[in-house]
Parts: sequence; structure tokens; C-alpha cells
Amino acid sequence: MTNDEKREILELMRQVVKEEVPPIVREIVREETADLRADVATLKTDVAGLKTDVATLKTDVAGLKTDVAALKTDVAGLKTDVAALKTDVAGLKTDVAALKT
Repeated sequence: MTNDEKREILELMRQVVKEEVPPIVREIVREETADLRADVATLKTDVAGLKTDVATLKTDVAGLKTDVAALKTDVAGLKTDVAALKTDVAGLKTDVAALKT
């Protein structure tokens, strides 16, 4: 329904209130009003669902941030371990070279 159609319906509603329209028009306005109220109720339900979805996404993002931080810590630890292993390998190479002489 376009904005112009909504304005037209509102104008008809005003006329109904003033009793300036035939009964059939009043009935149509009542039906349209009921439909619009149902649409509003549906939209409110949809908005509530979207709010829940957003809250869930925020929780998921927070969890992912925690996971990323843990992974960064693990990577830093692995880099330290690799550096220590490189030092150990260099020491072993030195020991092997000394044994060869």
C-alpha cells in the first residue's frame, strides 16, 4: 500500500467519524483498519524477533572475539616454541660439528 493510498484511507476514516459516508464505506474502512492493525502487530512481532537475533549475533561476535584473542595467544606461544626449537637445533648442530672433529 502506497503512502497516497494510506492518506486516502485516513481521509475516509475522518469522514466516517463525521458520519459523512455511506455505510458500505464505513465497513470498508473498518476492514482496512483491522488489516492495518494486523500488519502493525505482525511488524511488532518481526521487530521483536530481529531484536532477539541482534542480541544473539552480539553474543556470537563477543565469543568469536574471545576465540580470536585465544588463538593469537596460542600463535604467540607457538612462535616462542619455534624460536626455542631453532635455538636447540643450532646448539645440536654445534654439538654435532664438535663431535665430527
